[in-house]
Amino acid sequence: MISIFEETDIKVNGCSSFWHSIDERWLEDIKENKIYEGSLRLPASNSIGKERHFVLTKTSIYSMNKKNSRSPQLMSKINWKLVEPFIEHNTGDERYGFKIFQNKIFQDFYAKNSDDLDSWLHHLSYVSIMTDLEDDYSIIREVGKGSFANVFLSQDLDNDEKYAIKAISKSKSFKDAYNSIGMINEIEVMRKVKHPYILTLHKIYESENHVYLVLDYVEGGELLQRLMTHGKIPESSAVKFCANLLDALDYLHSMNIMHRDIKPENILMVERGNDFEFKISDFGLALQTEEKQDLRCGSPGYVAPEILRKEPYDKRIDAFSAGILMFVILSGRTPFPGKDTKEILSRNKECMIHYQSKYWSDVSMKAIDLIQRLTDPNPNFRISISDAKQHPWVSFLFRNKKNQQFPKQQEGQLRERYAAPNSENSSMIKVSHRVHNDKRREQGTATERSGRTAQSLFEVAINKHKKIVSPSIRAKMAISVGQ
Repeated sequence: MISIFEETDIKVNGCSSFWHSIDERWLEDIKENKIYEGSLRLPASNSIGKERHFVLTKTSIYSMNKKNSRSPQLMSKINWKLVEPFIEHNTGDERYGFKIFQNKIFQDFYAKNSDDLDSWLHHLSYVSIMTDLEDDYSIIREVGKGSFANVFLSQDLDNDEKYAIKAISKSKSFKDAYNSIGMINEIEVMRKVKHPYILTLHKIYESENHVYLVLDYVEGGELLQRLMTHGKIPESSAVKFCANLLDALDYLHSMNIMHRDIKPENILMVERGNDFEFKISDFGLALQTEEKQDLRCGSPGYVAPEILRKEPYDKRIDAFSAGILMFVILSGRTPFPGKDTKEILSRNKECMIHYQSKYWSDVSMKAIDLIQRLTDPNPNFRISISDAKQHPWVSFLFRNKKNQQFPKQQEGQLRERYAAPNSENSSMIKVSHRVHNDKRREQGTATERSGRTAQSLFEVAINKHKKIVSPSIRAKMAISVGQ
């Protein structure tokens, strides 16, 4: 089998043999990332050698010193290696073991018995690439289909838990290096995150023709479909949704991870009838870095203006996208209408956001205030995700669940702050953004300058939101079902 992870494994290990010398971080790795340890035997010339102690961490396996089991002798990084179990039948005896390998580089390990083998395989499945999908899961039905991948509702054969398995065609998806890079990038990021509102990558399998990602199964479908079917989300639920979104993004940002593609299609609702519990999905464009980036990526209508202006950007691009998402769920409209992608991008870049009274009269001004702070076109003035979590709209509503309304004095002050002259007869709540010269942009009339009002999600669906990416990143888009 030709593995798509072979080149990555070679880069990570930096050598052409399975075992290599321990690096300087071994003590920290074992102390912080150990997930299992036990005794195994390695094959000798004509027999199975003596038992040796091994420690498994989130990235590596360590062969411990024979004289001092607390000190490693050798190590191997196995995140991108494959694991294959085996049973050897000898006269009157069975040997249970597994092979960890990548192409011609491999190491056989022998367990004490079948239970010991199962235990090692269980823990290795969270570290390496497995090869025995059919032994672990049964397929119930297909629940999604795209150009390069199918998604199946599946059941764990050990505990009957349901999962979504994304089956990605190697022949269709990985014809060039960019697709492989996109897949590896997504796996790298998802392996590091664990949060109740982020889709969990549980295991990875590879076969001759497919790569399989075992993911959380959620029954509620995409947020976009929820909005198109039922319309906007009531503020009492929307504030919980937004608080959960901010919490998840704050978690990612604390790890220096940018998602770079927050939008309704990438929010999977946990169950029908629940408007605020979800999982953030699609990490194909995500990146872990502390440095500013210049790669143009994102989705029209949600991408931060600095990306469209071709300026270096940081994780505050996610804050902008979160603000636009909040606008959409509270109003059922998109702030950047357009008959095609070009027009949507033009409005997205200009970033003139209007709040028509017919859609916003029943939404609190604190909610609008938070949206404004998140969607400031100048990232230097845009509120960070961590600061947004402390905004009065979010904190007030969670402290006072019985009374979802704001004090009239506070609400009145905010409406006065955002009101334009003679706004009593206006059809739009007036809100302005800070522009690059740090002055407030004046809004002229109650309607948008082109005469258009905010488009409904039904109208936007006609102009399917296609991601905008540079050629070097375009392949990362292809692995998402439905793209």
